[in-house]
Amino acid sequence: SPFRLFEPALRSLAFSARRILVFTGGNPFAPDSDDPWLASLCARLLPAHRIDRLAPLLGRLRAVKSDADLDAIRAAASSAASAMRRAAATIKPGIRGSDLKAEFLHAIHHRGSRGPGCPILTASGPESLTLHWHGDKRPADPGDLILFDATAEHDRWHADLARSFPASGTFSPLQLTAHDAVHRTLSAAIASLKPGRLLKDCHDETLLFLQHELLRCGLLPATDVPDPALISPAVRRICPHRIFHHIGMEVHDPVPDSEPLSQGAALAVEPGILLHHAGFGLRLEETIALSPDGPDTVSYTH
Repeated sequence: SPFRLFEPALRSLAFSARRILVFTGGNPFAPDSDDPWLASLCARLLPAHRIDRLAPLLGRLRAVKSDADLDAIRAAASSAASAMRRAAATIKPGIRGSDLKAEFLHAIHHRGSRGPGCPILTASGPESLTLHWHGDKRPADPGDLILFDATAEHDRWHADLARSFPASGTFSPLQLTAHDAVHRTLSAAIASLKPGRLLKDCHDETLLFLQHELLRCGLLPATDVPDPALISPAVRRICPHRIFHHIGMEVHDPVPDSEPLSQGAALAVEPGILLHHAGFGLRLEETIALSPDGPDTVSYTH
């Protein structure tokens, strides 16, 4: 078997090596998840060698895409946006998440995509208060917001897109206020992306912008924000997820947080809010490329 040949092959290859780099893909949400079995095997067979993780090195290499890579991401984004429009055109009260997923999948496959890079998320009404809702059978009520978060692949590269649609076709006044606040935050988040910046700084800057928006719109009580110049715990509860992540060969490319942004980076930008008192959550997401002229939104659907 291949495993019977592995140990002598490893010893032979390692004879002239100073260190061993171990990588087996791992979980893009947890870049520390290189295969512990392989690392322990190398340590046992080669005790004199230094065993290192390959993921951080690959992550830094993935931080910058070539022009050809970005073209593939744009093609994936075009497929996702077209499919999202097709699916959105079918939205009405009573529709199920499974119906939207079917429309989306048909559209991206028709354009040559092998499929989504991760499970498609649909949630309506109170389901949208769960960040990663996996049900898709509940019929949408007339007053529901429907969260639709999906990815598409093209030539092994990915794009990520999310929208929140009113099931009835018309936002309620509160839903519209919330949607506009998140949309303005999305624009501010994209504008914050510049070469040399760290995503943590962009995230904090965007959270502070969102806090100002929510205060201005009355969606966040002033009593919950002791100092408007600082990010309050209240806004972190309303937006508890990461707003930015690198994207490319994986939906979440494992680029280290310590890696400054560079021209050629590709990122997904996804501000959102969870309004428990109103019974809905709302997220908007675009895929962008950091070009010489600034952030270039490649997935815009409107």
